[in-house]
Amino acid sequence: MYKKRAKKYEICFGISGEKIFPELYLSFEISGAIQHVVGIAKSKTIIALNKDPNTPIFKVADYCIIDDAPKF
Repeated sequence: MYKKRAKKYEICFGISGEKIFPELYLSFEISGAIQHVVGIAKSKTIIALNKDPNTPIFKVADYCIIDDAPKF
């Protein structure tokens, strides 16, 4: 993941090895690959929205919403 308009992945986490520590992390249609999960694991609260009830990110999310993001 990267922050839009960031210079050459200046704010990048997951596969880059960078980690983020937000108070609130919102995930829309992110499956939860291990690199991504490691990058967000220390977030205070994780809210995940995904249409697949078996998506791996739901295992680490504090709140899970099963729905299709564009329709939500």
